[in-house]
Amino acid sequence: MLVDMSLGLAVPLALASAGCFAAGIAVQHQEAQATSRADLNHAQLIGVLVQRPLWLLSNVALVIGAALQTAALAVGSLVVVQPILVMGLLFAMPISARLHRRRVTARQWTWAVVTVGGLAAFLALVGEAQGRSRPHLDHSGVTLGCMAIVGLTAAGAALWPGPRAKAALYGVSSGACAGLAAAALKACTGLFRDHGVGVLASPYPYAAAVTGILALVLSQAAYRTGPLSASVPALTLSDPVVSVAVGISLFAERLAGHGARHTLAALVLVIAFGAVVALARADDGPG
Repeated sequence: MLVDMSLGLAVPLALASAGCFAAGIAVQHQEAQATSRADLNHAQLIGVLVQRPLWLLSNVALVIGAALQTAALAVGSLVVVQPILVMGLLFAMPISARLHRRRVTARQWTWAVVTVGGLAAFLALVGEAQGRSRPHLDHSGVTLGCMAIVGLTAAGAALWPGPRAKAALYGVSSGACAGLAAAALKACTGLFRDHGVGVLASPYPYAAAVTGILALVLSQAAYRTGPLSASVPALTLSDPVVSVAVGISLFAERLAGHGARHTLAALVLVIAFGAVVALARADDGPG
């Protein structure tokens, strides 16, 4: 069944979620970078980080962000909500600058304005999307492809020698996991609306938990391995790309208008994503 989505509720919820995720990411990057031992595997790294009070506190921000994201997905589509989370890098920029005692430069603010303008134009063009409240499992090929991307990029990161490339590959695998977790949360909201706690009898809450935890572990590996400018753009961009692909294939989400309007919406979204990459590179400094 196709359901109407509301931008009026989804957008502010998604923006609040992006702010919480940004605070958590900035702190976790600082804490992971402070873990200098390179011989730790992923499980050992998490074991070290859980002993850091600030890292534990950052997870509270991530949990609040996930709750707000779930609320946004309950009233909005993956195609609209997930790209808004790209705004998290804009929020992370001043937080990271504060943590590392740096100033936000005019170049950074310029790319921030381009990002905000691109996303605002995208939302104006797509309008309120329609889609299914539950996934259509006959079209699960895209999801399987996204799972393959997670495995391949994580394996590539483990084997790659360069720190920037390694951090970027871990970032892609983490972002892809986060996108799959968002799709599972979207399915949970649709089932909860119809069956309440009966949603626990479905695989979706557990799929969301597994992919969410995997995204967290991979992100810590990315933060420890390289600079924020290598890991966060990869993570931030792969999440909405995977979410949009799954939203279109499994949830039959469709945007307002057609033809040239869709092409223009895709163009301004690419511009916004490009600005995010430029913003992160502009933030590449000591620490």
